[in-house]
Order: sequence, then structure tokens, then C-alpha cells
Amino acid sequence: MPAAYTEKELTEIAIWLKEGLSASHIAVRFSTLRGSPVSRNAIIGIVHRDTGLRAIGFANPKGGRSGGRPRKHARPDWRSRVAAGSIALSEPSALARQVESADAEAANLPPSGGDAR
Repeated sequence: MPAAYTEKELTEIAIWLKEGLSASHIAVRFSTLRGSPVSRNAIIGIVHRDTGLRAIGFANPKGGRSGGRPRKHARPDWRSRVAAGSIALSEPSALARQVESADAEAANLPPSGGDAR
């Protein structure tokens, strides 16, 4: 069975992958290069089957799932935030305000000595 794509075509796809182009954008450019229409799914298949292209892979700037959308039943990330009441202490300004209000409350308290008569 002859190779479906030439080395020149695979090299061009590798260059476009390194540039961070999506499969759709590569398909448009590859169609122009080849002179016949090539679908986005065909590009994904080419990258999947070729070990050199697979090592480069498609760029995913958001990380995680493709498309950047959250999972359907995703839990909130409670480990990255510590809440005090309704204030998230992961933000430095919120933490500073929380400390200031606690200091102000402590200043208004009567002395805790045992001789309060």
C-alpha cells in the first residue's frame, strides 16, 4: 500500500503543529497545499497515526480537556481555597481585610483579666 502523504506534506503539518495551529486551520492550509479538500478529522487521523507528529501533538493552551469547557459534573476545587465565613482567603487582599477586621474586634473586647468587678 503506497504512502497516503508525502514527506513534504508531513513536514508541513509538523511545522504547523509547532506553530500551534488547530486541526481546522491546518486542514485549510493542507487543502490548499494538496489541491484537494482535506477535513479536520483527516488531519487529526494523520497526526494520530504518525509517531513523529503525535510527539508534537496539538497545542492546548488551556490545558486539560480540549475546548476548555469544564466537565459536566465537576466539583469545585476546594483545596485551593480556604474560606473563613463567606470570604475566600486565597486572595491576598481578602486575607488582609479579614485580619484587619479581627484585630479591630479584638481591640473592642474588655480585658480578659479575672478581676472584672
